[in-house]
Amino acid sequence: MKRIENLNEAQRRAVESRAPVILVNAGAGSGKTAVLSLRLVRLLKEGISPWNILALTFTRHAAGEMRRRIEAKVGEQRKLSLLTFHAFAASLLERWGEILGYRKNFSIYDQSDQVELLREILDEQGIKRDPAEVVREFQTGRFFQSDPLFREYQRRLKEGNAFDYRGLLQSANLLLREHAAVREAYRSRFSHLLVDEVQDTDPDQWEMIDLLQPSELFMAGDDYQSIYRFRGAKIDHILSFPKTVPEVEIIRLEQNYRSTVPIVEAANRLIAHNRYQLEKRLRTDWAGSVAVSVMQADTPEKEAEAVATIIKRDCGKGEYRPADMAVLYRTHAQAVPLARALQLRKIPYQVVTSSFWEKEEVRQLLSFLIVIYNPGDDYHLKKILPKESYSPEALSTLNFEAARTERPLFEILPSSWFKEHLLDLQEKLSKGTYPTVLELAKEVDRRFEFSERYRREGYPLKEAHLQKLFQKVARWQEENVEDHSLSAFLKWQFTRSVQDELRDEEDSVKLLTIHAAKGLEWPTVFLCGLEQGLFPLRPALSSQEELEEERRLMYVAITRAKERLHLLWSKERVRFGRPVRNRPSQFLTEMIETIPSPQSDPKSTPRL
Repeated sequence: MKRIENLNEAQRRAVESRAPVILVNAGAGSGKTAVLSLRLVRLLKEGISPWNILALTFTRHAAGEMRRRIEAKVGEQRKLSLLTFHAFAASLLERWGEILGYRKNFSIYDQSDQVELLREILDEQGIKRDPAEVVREFQTGRFFQSDPLFREYQRRLKEGNAFDYRGLLQSANLLLREHAAVREAYRSRFSHLLVDEVQDTDPDQWEMIDLLQPSELFMAGDDYQSIYRFRGAKIDHILSFPKTVPEVEIIRLEQNYRSTVPIVEAANRLIAHNRYQLEKRLRTDWAGSVAVSVMQADTPEKEAEAVATIIKRDCGKGEYRPADMAVLYRTHAQAVPLARALQLRKIPYQVVTSSFWEKEEVRQLLSFLIVIYNPGDDYHLKKILPKESYSPEALSTLNFEAARTERPLFEILPSSWFKEHLLDLQEKLSKGTYPTVLELAKEVDRRFEFSERYRREGYPLKEAHLQKLFQKVARWQEENVEDHSLSAFLKWQFTRSVQDELRDEEDSVKLLTIHAAKGLEWPTVFLCGLEQGLFPLRPALSSQEELEEERRLMYVAITRAKERLHLLWSKERVRFGRPVRNRPSQFLTEMIETIPSPQSDPKSTPRL
């Protein structure tokens, strides 16, 4: 990490300013993480107690990187609260949630849990709706709290002593807003609040910042990289802040240290087409030796072949390793021909998704751990009940009895080998018989014979997935020496991100969506599928607000590249089962005057 004396003037000002409210408008690759880390280092060196500092981020990846940089300068800082918004909310509710009627051992439902719980409710009520769409409406605040469906969903969560993503934040805010003791506890403790990626805050996160009211508020972000409107993020938070808080000191970081001149200029030309933004223009001193290339292919398969050929060529020259390359795309479906082309050329690759955690055998074992931790969680209990012991009719009777007596389903389950094992595991966990989560997880596997059954029934992949889960638990234990509790693991598992999967395969080409690539960088980036209607997506073409968000997403994609950027589009692509002729994305024409003609030789690519 840089020393303060090596910072540029704007960076130094951001680190050293004593203004009570600061907004750092940080362009891509401008050293935002270094500035945040060095500002925290300065506070600690000046005698501010780590106990009085709260730094909020959006991903564990960002929080971990910042902590590593800080501790490299000032040593271990266990009392420093460097957390994601959701992890902070969970810690607050663990301490104060009983005020709202929650026990400390609450569950946290991820997106899949929310969808499945809603599917259950919709089926019971005979409502024909897509539960995934309803979840999206819940997340973006398009449901009134008085809506019967929303109220039933919230009732099920509360009965199961559980929160979903949004409920964590809203419940934490409720405590801060309505209960003076809670509010005072946090306001008196956290005199310094630092917020990363402020452009991605949703109304609940923005309210949390406002409720904490620190003596010093330092926020960093880039409105050009606000790309989470679909999750409820409001770019207006960062755009309107200078008007609503006129005393704020605004510091612009415009010097890019990541990318070459052609890449930076392409990004500048693109984003200039957005009307609603805070003023800044990236610049770089790295001239670079390679221009941005634009390639046209006949089909997605030909597009993928061109990508694979260039990767094979550049790695063969010894200029790059596979890990130096990333292939980005707008939608997950685009990965299929790309992966096939790399596989044919024996190029190591990794499709970066969180799909591992969605596998049935992984979720089943996690559900066992959740029920051991929170026996009142009826939803997860029903997912693990052995079907041979509990028929649909028997389960319906038990559900009715649980509702009639207002007791958790687990309490009224008749005695059986299944219940006795769970009770024994809960008791041994409380007594510390299993000192690590890994030992507990392996004991669950042994008692309920998952791996053994997969071997016996000929499912080697499922068995391998459980072994991979154990490896991930072991790695978590190595990296989290402070707290090896089941509670800590379940909260860690809940706050995972796609970027956590990057470490599993080191020397491989990464294939991932642009959203998943945010905050990352590679020497060489390929951006595929630059066709009107695919990127930008067709629905965005009729909305200025959505089109500007798509353009910001393109800006994020471009600025992931350090040395080489390849932009590709296909003249034809199959959509909804039929081939469709394409035009190049308007984003290409916004960066260049003419689109090059088709290229058959990837060694001779058009340049930008």
